[in-house]
Amino acid sequence: MMRALDVIKYTPALHKKDGKRTAKHWGILLSQRGTSLKRYSHLSAPMINSKVKIVHHHCFKCAGSTVMGILERNYPGNVLYLEGANPGQRFGCEEVLPFLEKRPYEAISSHVMMIPDVGRNIGTIHFTLLRDPVDRVLSSYRFQKRRGYIPRDIDIEEYIETNFQANNFQAKHTSIQEMNNGDDGWEISDRIFAKIEANEIFVGLVEYFNLSMLLLEKLLHNQGVSFDAAYSGELNKTPQKKWVADDTSRIRQMIAAKNPADIALYEAVEKRLFSQFHADISHQDQERFSKRCAALRRWRWLQWRQVPPESKWLHVEKQ
Repeated sequence: MMRALDVIKYTPALHKKDGKRTAKHWGILLSQRGTSLKRYSHLSAPMINSKVKIVHHHCFKCAGSTVMGILERNYPGNVLYLEGANPGQRFGCEEVLPFLEKRPYEAISSHVMMIPDVGRNIGTIHFTLLRDPVDRVLSSYRFQKRRGYIPRDIDIEEYIETNFQANNFQAKHTSIQEMNNGDDGWEISDRIFAKIEANEIFVGLVEYFNLSMLLLEKLLHNQGVSFDAAYSGELNKTPQKKWVADDTSRIRQMIAAKNPADIALYEAVEKRLFSQFHADISHQDQERFSKRCAALRRWRWLQWRQVPPESKWLHVEKQ
């Protein structure tokens, strides 16, 4: 029997070729997306005056387990892990409110909770992490195969052609959804850019994890929220030695060709983050953060034990 969380794992980085970025070759350029902030100038009131400090939109195979460990260390036992009742079933932030009325959680983490539209946040900061699209697909394939979430006879090429995880998954995951006309919550739209520009969501990158966590710290501190983003080490990392044959130039080109929206999104976020890094993060900040992380390494086992197993996570029941 498949669990609700497994659908995202089962359903059928920044990419480089010869050392050069090639997103432009796939026909999705940021200059063509047509996003205008004027379209979102009518900001609605927040849905709730919530005590939730952090809302983590957990994109599969994007360092989510490490983030959950960080959340648990800051808010032990007070993180709401929430998933859909059925495999792959997405839900909106308004469906989280009943859980917050029963208990004043300080943080939320979910694989399938949709990012809300501009002006509809339910926490101080919403954030997500993205990953090099090619590396993420390779990691997803390795993880699902190792865990038995996909048949053993599926090779990497078939996975790229047929699996939901291998087809612009990050763009779908971060897209703000209309949920009209029978949409399943996995449509692609460009509205996330308006939310990013409105500073209503922070999008970091796994390849710049420390810098992303430092920026998240600063954003929270600027909102009067004390938060320590230091961590003891990477959690739930899939071993790669036995998968070398799947990581070739030809395979990487195949993945890139199937993920143009992910590549364009990654490059847009990377460009914005570099600007923030240079403006807000000093060399001294990075050194101090590294020392804080080093001080936690001896307690790595404790950080992992604090994250509850998936069997203890809660689920949104659809009517």
